[in-house]
Amino acid sequence: QQSGDAIAGAELSRRAADVQQAELAVTLAIAERDAALSTVRLLNQNPEELQALIDHSTIATTLTLRAPVAGTVVENRAVLGQQVSGDGGALLSLADPARLWVLATIPEAVLARVTPGSAAEVQASDGRRLGAATIAAVTPEIDPHTRSGQARSAITGTATVRPGMFVQVRITPRIAADSTPVVTVPEAALMQFEGRTVVFVAVPAGEQTTFRAQTVVGGPALGGLVPILSGLEAGTAVVVQGAFLLKADLGKAGASHED
Repeated sequence: QQSGDAIAGAELSRRAADVQQAELAVTLAIAERDAALSTVRLLNQNPEELQALIDHSTIATTLTLRAPVAGTVVENRAVLGQQVSGDGGALLSLADPARLWVLATIPEAVLARVTPGSAAEVQASDGRRLGAATIAAVTPEIDPHTRSGQARSAITGTATVRPGMFVQVRITPRIAADSTPVVTVPEAALMQFEGRTVVFVAVPAGEQTTFRAQTVVGGPALGGLVPILSGLEAGTAVVVQGAFLLKADLGKAGASHED
């Protein structure tokens, strides 16, 4: 009887060990299944196809990859029959043509005046206005070769605004609430004459109007505008188109006076 009890005990222990191994195998199988389903979910598998795979172990012969956002394929590196892996790099590049980033190169001398929130106007290379934008970010580093930084702003893509275009950006620095308004003039209005910077202002003379060269002190140009630090009051009209001709006439008058 004791021998029989010993054999029964050994058999029970063996079967208990078999049960534990079976349970462990089931646990590992469930973990592998969950990992496989997670991988399929990451591939944006259709919910109906995923449920069919769970219920009936039905595997589709093709896999549809769905983009997480709407857009247009701008680059396609996929080749029919190509084998790919997870670390093989991107196969497709998507872009949303309705929202584009404009990267403006800003000289180092004036980069500090361009801040997020500054207003910008985007123009085509031929001067056509493409739209208004707001500076979203300014790069913290300076390119050591060009001595410039970049300001980034968003603009709505249209038939005339496309990725890869060269554009011009006119930026108006944002003025703080406690700052003093700055008088600015178009860059073309400033002339160099006899070692000084001048603008031409109108001087009424009866029925005619003459122009006087007025000395001013300007700051660094930004977006085609120059801040006037001294020498010009706000609201004073200055000559922009034709300023060069007035400078030439002024030089001729000076030469005649010397003779």
